[in-house]
Formats: sequence, C-alpha cells, structure tokens
Amino acid sequence: MATASKASFKTLLDGYIRTEPANGSDLSQVAGRLIKGFKKAHEQSRELQKTTADDFNLLDTLQIAGEEIRHSMMLAWLLDREETHAQDNLGFRLFLKNLKHVGLNGEYADRRYWVLREKRGSESRIDVEVAARGEFIIHIENKIYSDEIYSDDGNHQTKREWSDLQHRARELGVNNRANVHGFYLTLDGHPAIYPEFRAISWRQIADVLDEFSARAKARPVSMFATHYADVLRRMTFEGTQIYEDENETQPES
Repeated sequence: MATASKASFKTLLDGYIRTEPANGSDLSQVAGRLIKGFKKAHEQSRELQKTTADDFNLLDTLQIAGEEIRHSMMLAWLLDREETHAQDNLGFRLFLKNLKHVGLNGEYADRRYWVLREKRGSESRIDVEVAARGEFIIHIENKIYSDEIYSDDGNHQTKREWSDLQHRARELGVNNRANVHGFYLTLDGHPAIYPEFRAISWRQIADVLDEFSARAKARPVSMFATHYADVLRRMTFEGTQIYEDENETQPES
C-alpha cells in the first residue's frame, strides 16, 4: 500500500476512535465526523502526491499493461545482455537464480547466449528464445489474458511448441536433455496442457525485476524495473482472481 494511502487509513481510523460516542447512539454524528476526517486526509494525501507521486506508473500511463506482445518484448529486454539497459547479463543471472528450482543452471549466464523473439518453428512460434549453441536452450510461451491455441488437427499449442523445441535443440547441438527447457508463463502460474512445459508466473518475474532494480547502476533503468514490477504484481493478483473464479464455475466431473 502506498504511503499516502496508509496515512489516509490511519487518519480515518483515528477519527473513528476519537468520535465514537460513549452510548453508541448518535450514528449520524459519528458518520459526519468520519466523512469530514476522511476529506481532510484525502486533501493531505493529494498534497503529498505532488511531491511523491506514489500512484504514478509509466506502463499504466502508456496504457500498454494489458498487451501481451509488449510483455514479451519487456521480458526479452530484461534477459538480453545486449539491450539498452546496459547492465550486461544481470537480468538473465537473476532470472536463473530465481528459477533454479525448475532446473535452470546459473552458469548459463556466462555462455555466449542470445535472446530472440517470435522464433518460428515448423509447427509453432515461440514468444522468447534464450539459447547458446551447444550449451542450452530455453523457450518461453507467454500468456497474459489468453489461453493455449489449438490447431486444426486438435493439437494444443504447447505440444506443438515442445516438438519444435526438440528440433531446435538438435539444430543447435544441445544434446544434453537437462539443458532443454520449456516454460509456460502466465499471470497465475497455472500449468500448461502439455506437462513438459513447466509453469512459471509473472509474479516470479516481478521478483526478478525487484532485485534487478536494486542492483542496476543506471537510475532510469532501475526506476523502469520498479514500475514494471508494480504493474505485474497488480496484474497477477487480478489474473489469479479471474482464474480462481473461472475454476469455481466449472461443473464437477
């Protein structure tokens, strides 16, 4: 919760404690005092916002928070050592560290890796590819407000993408099966239909961004990472609520 919001809530609560009548009968008087106290706190909050701008968020202002392709671009930006953030492989190192529980090797960041977007295969197109020839390959399928797409023959998306990932691994000489990774990235972290694609959530990416922000030496980059993490946390909360509501309405088998 923002500092200003905390101050408003505390002021409101204090106002209630001060105005609560001994006999509890004059509710209209209590309500009036509470409203008056809240208006005062709200004005104080607005004045504070002029110097702190706690509610400002760049991605919200640009109205791109809900665009799936933009999130793929931002993820690729974070992971790519050649990107404009100029922090070398910091983003990828933190990504590997935070996701080591799903089999990622921290040493991948020391390899001569590349990051590609919209990499086409024979059956599908993956949102983000991170790979190093003969070393490792990571494919990430990103979903924001959409689900897996079925082909005309009924095959689901992640099954087709897994087939393409195996072909791509052979093409790059990544012969160690342990170094071939497919991830299904969603707001709530729900599983892919094809189990070989491991489920991860955008909240985990927000955690990576928090650490990236703390370590980034360029202030504009640090601020952008903080804004992005804030947006992702709000979106993951909303997305989780939607997914839970949808599951509750499904008929029992």
